[in-house]
Amino acid sequence: MQHLPLLKTKGNELIMSETNNIKRRFWQSLEERNATVSLNALPEFPVSRNEMEEQSKKEGVSRKGFLKFMGAGAVLLGASCRRPTEQIVPAVMQAPEYIPGEGSYYATCAPDGTGLIVRTREGRPVKISGNSDHPITEGGVTAYTVASLMDLYDPDRLKGPALISKGKKQSASEDEIVSDATSKLSGGYVLLTSPIESPSSRDIIADFLKKNPGGRHIEFRADPTLRQIAEGQKLSYGDYVIPNYRFDKADLVVSIEGDFLGTMPGSVHFAANFVKKRNLQNGVLKMNRLVVFESMFTTTGSNADDRIPIRPGDATAVALSLAAQLVKTGRAKSAFNNLSNYLPEKVAPVLGIPQAALEKTAEELWAHRGKSIVISGSPLAAFGVNAETQVAVNLLNSMLDNDGVMIDASKPLHYVPGASEKEIFELVEEMRSGKVKTLIVYGANPVYHLPASLKVEEALSKVEYILSLSDRIDETGKLATAILPSSHFLESWGDGMIQEGVYSLRQPVIRPLYQTRSFEDRLIQLSGGQLDGDSSFYDYLKGNWQELKTAAKHGGSFLKFWQSSLQLGYFAPGRNALKADGKARRFNDASLSILPGSPEKEGFKVGLYYNIQVLDGTGGNNAYRQELPDPVTKVVWENVVSIFPQTARDMGLKQGAVVTVKTEQGTLQLPVHLQPGIHPKAMLIALGYGRSAGGAVAVKSGVNALQLAKKGKDSLILSGLAAEMAATGKRHEIPNTQIIYRYNFNTEDKAFFAPAGLPGAPLGGSTDSFMKGTGLAYDRPIVIETSLENYKKNKNFVADQALHYPDESKASIMSSWDYSANMRWHMVIDLNLCTGCGACVTSCNLENNIPMVGPKEVAMGREMHWMRIDRYFSGDEANPEVTHQPMLCQQCENAPCENVCPVAATTHNSEGLNVMTYNRCIG
Repeated sequence: MQHLPLLKTKGNELIMSETNNIKRRFWQSLEERNATVSLNALPEFPVSRNEMEEQSKKEGVSRKGFLKFMGAGAVLLGASCRRPTEQIVPAVMQAPEYIPGEGSYYATCAPDGTGLIVRTREGRPVKISGNSDHPITEGGVTAYTVASLMDLYDPDRLKGPALISKGKKQSASEDEIVSDATSKLSGGYVLLTSPIESPSSRDIIADFLKKNPGGRHIEFRADPTLRQIAEGQKLSYGDYVIPNYRFDKADLVVSIEGDFLGTMPGSVHFAANFVKKRNLQNGVLKMNRLVVFESMFTTTGSNADDRIPIRPGDATAVALSLAAQLVKTGRAKSAFNNLSNYLPEKVAPVLGIPQAALEKTAEELWAHRGKSIVISGSPLAAFGVNAETQVAVNLLNSMLDNDGVMIDASKPLHYVPGASEKEIFELVEEMRSGKVKTLIVYGANPVYHLPASLKVEEALSKVEYILSLSDRIDETGKLATAILPSSHFLESWGDGMIQEGVYSLRQPVIRPLYQTRSFEDRLIQLSGGQLDGDSSFYDYLKGNWQELKTAAKHGGSFLKFWQSSLQLGYFAPGRNALKADGKARRFNDASLSILPGSPEKEGFKVGLYYNIQVLDGTGGNNAYRQELPDPVTKVVWENVVSIFPQTARDMGLKQGAVVTVKTEQGTLQLPVHLQPGIHPKAMLIALGYGRSAGGAVAVKSGVNALQLAKKGKDSLILSGLAAEMAATGKRHEIPNTQIIYRYNFNTEDKAFFAPAGLPGAPLGGSTDSFMKGTGLAYDRPIVIETSLENYKKNKNFVADQALHYPDESKASIMSSWDYSANMRWHMVIDLNLCTGCGACVTSCNLENNIPMVGPKEVAMGREMHWMRIDRYFSGDEANPEVTHQPMLCQQCENAPCENVCPVAATTHNSEGLNVMTYNRCIG
């Protein structure tokens, strides 16, 4: 799947792809861009891949011969016996609403409130999709959430309660554990959870603390993004909130280390609004512009109109440089006395970025004042004081009159930032000193998510009783006294609220598979079996929604209201109020005191970030997440240290070379990934890998980069860390789903072969060869594109190129299909809207039960995805543009697989579509 048609070459030089007067040079790897060898002479697999075949021949049987004998043996075995007698036994009590093989659909929501539609078959969930009717998320869903379906069926989930001794589980009675845990609550306790974004769950926690006095609730979120934003808002405007960014109204967006289309919490909501300004089908005549300053090449950066690579830790300096340029040109004023130190002409040489890029962006922002957004928020912005970049960004937005209209804090997003790093550090010290007697943990994993320098394991050993409510034995659970496993969200009742006035409702789509209960029901269980008069969270939830109905003055009976909300998946009495503009706030000049007086000096900097696959690593025991390709690097299953290609050349490093990365706090060994489009002085490493517990899949993936992080006074520093890098002399083959072998191509290998001659025009010839119906696709443009001005003149520019019409005058082995009696299905992907997030890839893999093959097989080109998103670079390797192009099953009208399938698994259906009968397929 990963190999595409070779790019056109002329000698050793790549030929431009030209459509509609747009000339761009597309390339997939550094070898293609540099054209160091004749690309058409590259074999599909390098010579090293034939070593196994050669070895098998020496031993007497080749691989082909082995398969031949195995096939013959299977035929003889099949002929030696008859098919066993089987009986078809009908279900006597078949439920009338269920038809075997037909799906049932339920509206529900994810823990963060994202509206979902879950398809079930025979009572089991088989697919998660977005709820297109949901007013906030509008049908969007992340790949991470789609893959959470497999967390439900994870064999490493705990099947029931257990006692823990030396990290190993021992079966125990649930009643005994509950009785023991309940007795520990009287002596004071801490309830440590992941962020709780359900209003009803927050209410029941409050009731739990009220009924069991002496405790406190602390929410732990590993990702610092939301805390950065909320703390910055508090310092700048006095409101500890996550404002709503109105991407649906912005003509210009400037992102400074803010991956709002990828890993930032709320990315589904943000992406849905952002693409509204790029949807030409909605009559948009002027698209928005996106300018991105970032260190790692993210999903957001890959969609940028202009992208400027920066070092990790330089985000504050970039924001202040834009503000300094506005003040210098007399367009704005600022009380920050040191702003002159950040003038573009002063900081550009220090930061290693073009002065013109800073000046141009400042000009654009001023031209779009009141209609632009400057946004930041990422682990890559976690340096110095946690909120310093946010204060600089808020200063810019206030200068530009964006606050209120474009950044609306009056209708904030209800994502929970979690406790500050200072609170978490204090909790660790309290545990170490023995002040915390009892700890109840749900959804939080401080042993893994905090640096080893904090010695969290040592602190937990001082706690007398630890009760884990996790669904598995993770790094923190290994130190617990006992575990009462919680249910998956698809097995649980609940609700969510992303914005005030829009409430999501979650209903279980399957009974608990094991002896588990929801977190909320566990709290009721630990409170003597009742909270606020309710003995189950289902009753508690219905009571809350009864109050919600009354407060909204919604007429009719509660039963009708409840059933309607379940069917829709939400209740939105305030959806219209969300469209109104907010009010501008006064910027607090006192917040400027936390800003540094001058930018950081030159030097190599390490940045730690989250990727879209595993985020903070909590869901790392899921192969469907691990094998989802990164939108830009296409690396799977592990983390690498990404560096600029020329930096690697200067250091004598090649793709896959294992290096030692050393900071003041720790040392790691990682393979090098040569990544175009990042700063020459940057080293980028993904977090979320290197698990030591949590499941068989999680513990095999990568290394824990938190070893490099630094504990600041009141924050965790993840970016801008001074570092050294040294080669070890070892190599590692990085599992990569695109251009595996060309990235790893060794120019010293001489055993190349030229492909056999192809009929028609030679590669690199005139595009007329395709137009004339030869069928050769090698000369077609790689990406079919045009400018907005040309599109306004000719909206059928794709059809005019006649790229999709075969010569039907020639004989075909396929019988023609009469579509006159029915519709003729087609599917179109609007590449203007596609961000390359990969959610569709994960959904396709899950819906079709595609096996995940693991890192070794991926490295050999054996991944089995039915769908992929090709990533093309164009331009210079220092700062290339990225084009995403999904490649998927085409539902062919004349599918060649139908004529060669030995078991007739692929056939035409009654509507002329190429379909698969899965239980016939033998692979």
